[in-house]
Amino acid sequence: MPKNASVARICLVCHPYYPSNTSGRGIDRYAYEIVRNIEQLSPDINIKVIHRGFSKTTLRGSGTKELWLVRDLAFTKASLYHAVSTVGAKTAALLSKVPLVTTIHDLVPFHFPDPRHRFEPPSKLWYRRFCTRISIARSKAIIVPFNVTKDELVSKFEVAESKIHVINYGVDHDHYYPRPKIGGMEKSILFLGSVTRAKGVDSLLKAFSIVERSIDGAKLLVGGTGNERPMMEELASDLKLKGVRFLGHVPEDELPMYYSSARAMIFPSRYGFGLSSVEAMACGCPVIIGNSLDAAEPLGDAGILIDSSSIEEMADAMLRLLTDERLTEELSRKGIERARLSSWHTMTQQTMAVYEEALAQESSVDNRRLVEDWGHG
Repeated sequence: MPKNASVARICLVCHPYYPSNTSGRGIDRYAYEIVRNIEQLSPDINIKVIHRGFSKTTLRGSGTKELWLVRDLAFTKASLYHAVSTVGAKTAALLSKVPLVTTIHDLVPFHFPDPRHRFEPPSKLWYRRFCTRISIARSKAIIVPFNVTKDELVSKFEVAESKIHVINYGVDHDHYYPRPKIGGMEKSILFLGSVTRAKGVDSLLKAFSIVERSIDGAKLLVGGTGNERPMMEELASDLKLKGVRFLGHVPEDELPMYYSSARAMIFPSRYGFGLSSVEAMACGCPVIIGNSLDAAEPLGDAGILIDSSSIEEMADAMLRLLTDERLTEELSRKGIERARLSSWHTMTQQTMAVYEEALAQESSVDNRRLVEDWGHG
């Protein structure tokens, strides 16, 4: 940070998310780790966190919290504003809060033009596109987790490369590491995420019906919540699946045990990367990932990529890991090595470097304005 960092005030705009390591939402975890690590790395930096907690996505509820966000931001003065999503960045930009740094986690709203592949209302997708475009135009700096997102911003939105900073997500290695396996999970496949069609749970259940017919005692553990869970439970019943268990929300303290004990973790999302993938790799759990959007970049060769729309390909990947001991051991080793490249501590250090650059640029602009004003005096 600059020499006057001790008096710098960073405003972290978290709406519609909030800093938490227990909610199960990836952006909540991202905000939580930024706050936690900045407080550890530079305790003299004053951080103001703006959020309104978790809210259901009703129009009235979202509108009310948006108004509160406007009020909170209007009465906040900071040296720098960092919005952890484009929704919060849009409001900060419209209120002329500068310098503004925005994290754009993905460009999902600009994909899936076919209505059959949309899992959000058109109005919500339009709103998210609107927020993203304002964030791109008004942010001093943009943080993205992967190069593929940067490349798309440059090619499709003509954003200057110098404005974009690729900073990978992290993993808490003090919490996520291989643990002793518990019995009874030798034939278990684990899913952890939002229990929705967007995350590919419907296709996963259909693929598991093939696995269950092929391997006696195979289990599928579905961890997570979501408004489509009743639909998924009904589908499992219609498929007459015996080895499926819906775990609901899995507490943070229990996650390493599940990752370490399961034969494999599968995340067949149609919308790209999920933090559970890196957490599983850090625990030595082989992973199967849907090859959509940004998912391939963090995985490298440390797991199996599949077509999320192919039930047969998904079933084949699960069968391979349930029956091939050598492959399982190889991917376990590669996953641990790959996960070591990810750290929340490193992510925060790199994020603070972006703050420093944005503050320095803003200071230069202010100095130029002063010179111009003096010259006209």
